[in-house]
Amino acid sequence: MWAAFELFGQYSDVRVTGDFLHGNTSSDSKFVLKSGRIGGALRVMVPGDTIVRFVALVGGGMVIEELSFKGEPGAAPLGFDGDLPYDYYDTQAGVGVFGQIDLGVEVEFSRILIDLVMQNTAQSSKHLEDNDSGHNAFEERPVFLLGPSLRVGYAFW
Repeated sequence: MWAAFELFGQYSDVRVTGDFLHGNTSSDSKFVLKSGRIGGALRVMVPGDTIVRFVALVGGGMVIEELSFKGEPGAAPLGFDGDLPYDYYDTQAGVGVFGQIDLGVEVEFSRILIDLVMQNTAQSSKHLEDNDSGHNAFEERPVFLLGPSLRVGYAFW
């Protein structure tokens, strides 16, 4: 096994609209989670001078994020019980921590690395409770982001 350390920056934008929201009948309602992550990871690779190899990353760092909800009458954001009788807009933002484990394949061309991995990220949500409405949409539970990720990097080794 080969191992290396890496530094990285990531951005994700998760949007949910319409019927996926509690009590919602309007497609004009939106729930948006924007996250910027910076951190470091231990990278483990299958050894050899091959173009394609398996790769895994374990790491973590700091997340800066903003959560917003825009609701029409009859909709409610997560963390509220029941429906709201009026238009509602709420933004929560803060800085927290995250951990990440990725598994996938990597292609290398002249030190340029292209990774296609299954990204598994867990990030805190406690920092979202300090807002005007006094509630945390995630009720202080961790936020899990799972899915494919395509990344490009440069190998200094």
